[in-house]
Amino acid sequence: MWKVIGTTPNGTNVWFNTHTEKGFMGDDPEKAAVLDAYLEASEAMGDYGVKYDKEKPRPSLLFRSLNKAVHGVIAVLEFGAKKYAVDNWKKIEQDRYKEALGRHYLALMAGEKNDPESGLPHIDHLLCCALFISEMEKQNGKY
Repeated sequence: MWKVIGTTPNGTNVWFNTHTEKGFMGDDPEKAAVLDAYLEASEAMGDYGVKYDKEKPRPSLLFRSLNKAVHGVIAVLEFGAKKYAVDNWKKIEQDRYKEALGRHYLALMAGEKNDPESGLPHIDHLLCCALFISEMEKQNGKY
């Protein structure tokens, strides 16, 4: 998890935690003070480039942590694109997706794992409907 990524000009080790993405300077990363300006240390060493994206969204949090769920939603989107057309969902009223979400939820709660038409899990259809609704709400300025 911790690794030395370089040394400052005065000989201090610069540590980087690949899990938390935090940098530290010193001999022991567990005792060292948090280096809020990890980028400044990297820049001072001259060996590393600088990219100021610390406050930007990290899509890897979704793809790494929820990989199987994302693949399930993609499978539902592929099914819909073949059955109707790519992005056809954008032309449908939001209430229709609220109803579809409810139907998939009821089927799931009744113990039915897969949608009989698509063969895909109801939970993935439910997630897809929720994403459609969320996208529509945000595009309409409601959030």
